[in-house]
Amino acid sequence: MTDILIIPDAHAHPDYDNDRFSLIGKAVARHRPEVVVCLGDFADMPSLSSYDRGKASFEGKRYWKDIECTKDAYLKMMAPIRELQDSLRAAHRPRYSPQLTMLTGNHEYRINMAADSNPQLHGTIGVHDLPWYGQGEGWEVVPFKQFKEIAGVNFIHYVPTRMGTAMSSKHLAHAVCTEKAVSVVVGHSHILDYYERSRPDGSRFFGLSAGCFGHPDHDEGWSRGTDDIWWRGLVLLKGVENGYWQQKVYLTMRSLEEDYK
Repeated sequence: MTDILIIPDAHAHPDYDNDRFSLIGKAVARHRPEVVVCLGDFADMPSLSSYDRGKASFEGKRYWKDIECTKDAYLKMMAPIRELQDSLRAAHRPRYSPQLTMLTGNHEYRINMAADSNPQLHGTIGVHDLPWYGQGEGWEVVPFKQFKEIAGVNFIHYVPTRMGTAMSSKHLAHAVCTEKAVSVVVGHSHILDYYERSRPDGSRFFGLSAGCFGHPDHDEGWSRGTDDIWWRGLVLLKGVENGYWQQKVYLTMRSLEEDYK
C-alpha cells in the first residue's frame, strides 16, 4: 500500500509571495508519503500568457523573473524535506526518499508554445529552465496531457477532449470517473470535487478534482469571477492499492498555516 500526497496547481507568480510553498514541504516531512505528485501549473508563467492567444512579443526580462520566482518557490518547498533527510542521515536512521512526480500543466507548457511560435527563441528558452530539471532530487517529469499511473490511480493535469481542450463539467469528478472508468485525479479547474463508483466485482474507482494551492490574493483577468469558489489545500491519499485508498485526508491551506505557524 502507498501513501500519496497530491499538490494541486500552486501557480508561483512573481507578484505574490511564495511563503505557502514551505507548507508543502513541511506537510511532506510530517506525513512522509511514499509518493509526492504535483498536478502541474506549479509555475504560473504570466509573462507568456499572451502566447495562449498568439499575441504580443516575448519579453525576456519578465520571463526570467517568472523563472526566478518558480525557483524560489521550489526551494521553499524542498527545504523542509532536505532538512528531514539531513537529520535522518545525521542520526543514522533509514533514509526518506519519496518518489517525486511532476506533471506538466498548461502554464508550464506556455514555454513550449512561446518557443514554437517564435523561431528566434529556439535554444534560448525551454522547459529545462524550470527548477525540477537536474536538481538531484530525481523528479520524474510527465509531459503535458499525458497520464501517470501510480498504484492504480491515473494522474493528469486535465483530461483532454477530442479537441484537445480540458474536459469541463459542473460535476468534473463524475465526468472524468465515468469517461475513463478508472481512478483519475486532475488539477486545472481549482475546484474540489469527488465521485466514486463500483464495478460488478465490488471494486471501487474514483474521480478527484484536487483544488489548487495558489496564493489567496491571486487576482488576474483569467481567474477573476471564479476564484471565490476555488479550494486551496493538499490531498493525502493513504493506503492506496489497486486504484483505491483506505483514507482520504484534505489538508486545507488554512489548517496547514495553523499547524506550522
